[in-house]
Amino acid sequence: MKKTMILAAAALVAGSALAAEVLSVNAVGFIQTTCPAGELTALSYPFYGNDSDVGGTAWTNTPIAQNATGGASVYFWNGSGWSVGQYAWNARSQKYEWNNTAKAKILAPGECFLYKPAEAQDAVVSGEVPDEATIPLTVAGAGALTSLGLPYPTDKAWLDTELAAAAPGGASVYFWNGTGWSVGQYAWNARSQKYEWNNTAKAKTLKAGEGFLYKLPADAQDAEVSCARPYDWPAEPVEIVNP
Repeated sequence: MKKTMILAAAALVAGSALAAEVLSVNAVGFIQTTCPAGELTALSYPFYGNDSDVGGTAWTNTPIAQNATGGASVYFWNGSGWSVGQYAWNARSQKYEWNNTAKAKILAPGECFLYKPAEAQDAVVSGEVPDEATIPLTVAGAGALTSLGLPYPTDKAWLDTELAAAAPGGASVYFWNGTGWSVGQYAWNARSQKYEWNNTAKAKTLKAGEGFLYKLPADAQDAEVSCARPYDWPAEPVEIVNP
């Protein structure tokens, strides 16, 4: 189960789809996802943490990492495979610690990672809600996989995303289904005589904080896709008074 919440001024605004909400400047939000024990969950971090000076959020500063139990693992895409962070017993310090891979990781906004807790865990990602009108996502070309997530904390049908709209023929998207990757393909439809996303992609709604993989065709170059803010954000803070 996934919960998405935004704190605006003194009030709590809750909902899985945030597009209709009006938020105050510097709103703080969180997304809570129940991760089953010993199973992978694809997540992303669509917030700004306390590590803006390093261009993202340090993994060890996330609530997920800080609330992990011994034996948890996290997987970060490195461009050709998964780098593994492990929360293991350190004989020297006599406590559980994240390994160097995890300690060194800075999560970029809109980056997918896989998390596998040793025990069932309500994984929380939190931070300041992005207020920019647009946020760019960089996509690798030449048929390479890119790990992504929606850069804003909102649900969105795949077909409504800027990535889907900008896709060239032959592009693919991979959604984690709990045991493997379901593949959405942008392929030529002989009946309609145009490129279309297949039924897997058409049926998919990305949840806030959900990660996925995206691949351009082999002859495509690196690309940047600009994603538009899906909620209203007034220039001045809005005071919300509890009734």
